[in-house]
Amino acid sequence: MASKSASPAAPRQTPSRSTVFIRVFKYLALCSAAITLSSILPTPWSAFRVQNRVSHVPLRPTPDPASEWRDNVWPLRKQTPWDISTDFPFPRELEYDVTEGTWLRLDVHPESGDIVFDMLGDLYCLPAAEVAKKGPTKARPVLLGVPFDSDPHFSPEGDRLVFRSDAELGVENIWVTPWKGCEAMDLRSDEATDHLRTALRAQKFEEDLLASGIKEDYQRRYNRLVREGRLDAQRVTNETYRWVSDARFHPSGHKVVATKWYTSGRSLGAGEGWEYHVPSIVDLQKRKRDNIAAGAGKRITSRTLPAGWSSKQYGDQQIGPEQHIWYGRDSVIYSKNVKDASTFTYSKDVHQGIYAIFQKNLTTGQTKTLVDASPGGASRPELSRDGRTLAFVRRVRDKEALVLKSVRPRLHPQYSRSFSEIYSLEAYITYGTG
Repeated sequence: MASKSASPAAPRQTPSRSTVFIRVFKYLALCSAAITLSSILPTPWSAFRVQNRVSHVPLRPTPDPASEWRDNVWPLRKQTPWDISTDFPFPRELEYDVTEGTWLRLDVHPESGDIVFDMLGDLYCLPAAEVAKKGPTKARPVLLGVPFDSDPHFSPEGDRLVFRSDAELGVENIWVTPWKGCEAMDLRSDEATDHLRTALRAQKFEEDLLASGIKEDYQRRYNRLVREGRLDAQRVTNETYRWVSDARFHPSGHKVVATKWYTSGRSLGAGEGWEYHVPSIVDLQKRKRDNIAAGAGKRITSRTLPAGWSSKQYGDQQIGPEQHIWYGRDSVIYSKNVKDASTFTYSKDVHQGIYAIFQKNLTTGQTKTLVDASPGGASRPELSRDGRTLAFVRRVRDKEALVLKSVRPRLHPQYSRSFSEIYSLEAYITYGTG
């Protein structure tokens, strides 16, 4: 057999110095890159540390464009105040009998349960005791006259009533008056006071004098205010061009929040939330009046601007917050059109939602969404008296639904007995899940 001889082993090569240097250089470069990336990119276990570290970094507040805008451009001329009750002579008598109404704004007294509402520019009251009998109830007029009065709402203690009216200035402002009860404030009661009886007897004669062009003197003005129910009422805003509506008392009773409307290219105006001081019941009873500067008040919610807009264009923004109510002592809830960015448009799909409801903390400045616009929108927010349940209106198919949403959950939900300013006379009740 032929034997196969083994081939000799290849000689082992020793790496050169240049090869070793290249390998060491690559290793050092790899380590350097790893260290650099680890300092830039977060690791999975460092997410919470990064979040906590960022939360302590102070952020520079975004300037509010409303603070840099001046509402001093008048379209024609600065509005001249005038008294709608006396400056022009016209017929004063309008009589009507009705058994129902629509688009009524109302509120329920926190103690007695009396219901106050507006109709055709006058305020009326339904005594709770008579309503409880479930029979026909005669509404008592508590505020009458030429001025258009609406939006009545009680103070937390029930000792005052805030409302809007175009009395004196001819533009809708916020007013407040003492509340004494349905029977005591009835302007057509069989048990009227001597002052009211005297004023009613002189009504026709004094109105004829006014219609003939003879200006009011002190006594005639006093009689008119008595028979209209506004002798002790005081105006808390001084708007001669812009107008305000939907005033709601703060839980302290010392101030109200209202929606102030700004017209531009849209005649209906864009809303803002404004805060106004309200006199106490003692000051009202003493008829102590403060001088209110034109446009006085404090803006607490403003309009937001689309990207690219400057503060000079703030007055052109046609969309803003409206329908404000207090939530606790340092927050407000409001509704806002979220479908239009800057210009109001018609023919929007209400089922897809137009309005949403928001909450703004006035201390921190943070705003969050309470109710999304879709489906069916969300508007006319109202809080129960315990502050735990939010009521709002939403469109469900071809009906308006009154929806209750828990904003402060409790083990045994208890809903308030009333939610005011719900415009639909017929509504399907839908319970929110919170």
